[in-house]
Amino acid sequence: MESPSRRRSYEKYLKSKEPRKLPKNIYLVQGRYVITKNINGKNTYFKSFKTLNEAMVYKRKLIDNNWEPLPLTDEELYEQDSKEYYTGIILSKNHRRYIIDNWKGDYIGCVSSIEEALQYRDMYFHCTFKEAPRPSRLDLKENNLYLKHGLEYPLPDRLTPTLPKSNYGNGRITKKGKWSYHIYYGGKSNGNKDYYCACRTYEQAWYVHRELQKCGWNRDKLQEILDNYPVFYTELMELYRYVNLDYEAKKRTGQIKYWITIPRAYLEEGKQLETIKGYTHVEDALYERDFLVAHDWDYNLLVEAIDDTQNHYYDMDLPPYPERKILNLSNRNYHEKELTEAYNLIKDGVTCNQVEIAERLGITEITLRNWLSKFWNSNWTEFKNISLTGENPINVLEKVKKMYTPDLSKPMPSNFNGWVQDNSRRSKKNPYCIRKGNVEYGYYPNEKIARQVVKKLVACNWDKSKLPSIRKSVGLKEPPKRGNVYPANKGKGWSIRHKEKVTRKMINYGYYEDKRIADLTRDFLKENDWDKEKYPMLRSYAEYIIGVVDSIHSNMFYGNCNTLKEHHIDYYEFLKSQYYHKVDGKFKVTRFNESEGMIMEYGEYDSEEKAQEVVELLELNNWDETALELVEEIF
Repeated sequence: MESPSRRRSYEKYLKSKEPRKLPKNIYLVQGRYVITKNINGKNTYFKSFKTLNEAMVYKRKLIDNNWEPLPLTDEELYEQDSKEYYTGIILSKNHRRYIIDNWKGDYIGCVSSIEEALQYRDMYFHCTFKEAPRPSRLDLKENNLYLKHGLEYPLPDRLTPTLPKSNYGNGRITKKGKWSYHIYYGGKSNGNKDYYCACRTYEQAWYVHRELQKCGWNRDKLQEILDNYPVFYTELMELYRYVNLDYEAKKRTGQIKYWITIPRAYLEEGKQLETIKGYTHVEDALYERDFLVAHDWDYNLLVEAIDDTQNHYYDMDLPPYPERKILNLSNRNYHEKELTEAYNLIKDGVTCNQVEIAERLGITEITLRNWLSKFWNSNWTEFKNISLTGENPINVLEKVKKMYTPDLSKPMPSNFNGWVQDNSRRSKKNPYCIRKGNVEYGYYPNEKIARQVVKKLVACNWDKSKLPSIRKSVGLKEPPKRGNVYPANKGKGWSIRHKEKVTRKMINYGYYEDKRIADLTRDFLKENDWDKEKYPMLRSYAEYIIGVVDSIHSNMFYGNCNTLKEHHIDYYEFLKSQYYHKVDGKFKVTRFNESEGMIMEYGEYDSEEKAQEVVELLELNNWDETALELVEEIF
């Protein structure tokens, strides 16, 4: 049995959870406590506060003053004058421009500085957009009193820009994965608008970034730039995948050597071998790399079964290995703070000994030398001598840039075929992809068939319309065309998907239980250039049409919405003539409102005659819903 004390504690707990009752004449409106009172039948507003205590103190003063408005304090007067001083000025969403509104709250112009905005506001505050000249046609800096005498009140927070007024420099390339480099231009305030595209290699991203700079970051030029990209370097990355040039050996001994990197996924399975080093010929590295890829990176099998006499790379005119430095796309740490501390130790005469300074910094002298060599192209002697002159070496030495500039002008070797690419990380069934430029020509089960297809595509000048017949000639079946309508997960229903041309991103347009609705929605989307904003309206339109078709008891339209097209009947015109249809024994009056993109319902009636009369009455009243009151009186 529950004890009385525990019961009282529980009731007290529940009472504490109830909302606190506000004092009379104080109301909570949108997070603020508003004081109002009904005086002589009229609701009078006094003031609002952030906290309840402030509101209660002010209410007590009003009661003492017999609910007469209290005189404004100096702080309130200053705030009111400041608000009037900047009236009609709004900061744009991107915080880069000032918008000027007239006394009616209508937009009349836009300028870049607050002084110009105030000058323009004073000149055309009582004008409309059509009456006021455009700010760009005026000289708002000459004879500007606000520029001459300064602002009378400090700029309020609502008009203070929080983003720098710039064109965001030259854009940026961000590494998002091993095979993905994203190009951005703009600020975060623009949401996703600053994203342009993703590229498979840094070389391609570098090229697209350069060309976008030339055209002023015009998005309309993006697809043309992608199509014109010289794929030489991208194909080099595919050709030399897992094969690396030993830069350290080249720097140390002058000999060019190569090594093969084992993928990390195979190291996690217990294999301890990370690299295979010592190749003096790149042809040997490429051939053994291919063998390892084909045999699941079994190194023991490589040693036992490799046949070097079959190496076809010696018969090819291979392009040179790209001099590709390690990419560092983020801000590098140049250790300026630690090196400045070392400079201060030398300048203050504490010590010039490299070992002692390294110990004070918590590093070894080797690390200190590597910092100077790797990030500043300098050495300890030079650093020390500059510091002894009293100048901070950080302000004298140049930072070493690791970002390199690809040479995309080299032609492709005559007998090098880089169009067949290993795509096993995406598809195990068809691991080889044919790609020329930014256009794909399908996926294939093995490299031999893929190269046969390439040979035939080159003969027909890469005519993609001939690809089905080429696939058939090499013994492949043409993949079924789904026309943007695909079976949903586990075969339940259907979905519409479409890949954008510019971003190459697959967009989903919803799921459907009825394939007829999916097909018709797909047709509408094609006619409207796959406009995502119109999608809800077009889907509603398709559902309405199928509903009307299903309600008609006629062999002409029964069963499939495609019969509307087969009999050359415009379904838009047909839809307009079908304002009522039979549903569950009653006649339902509906109409599709094209401007709002939704179906309007006007009631259900027992007979077709009544429904027809309602339609006629609504048509006479321009489909005004208030006309339904007359319908209720009639029926």
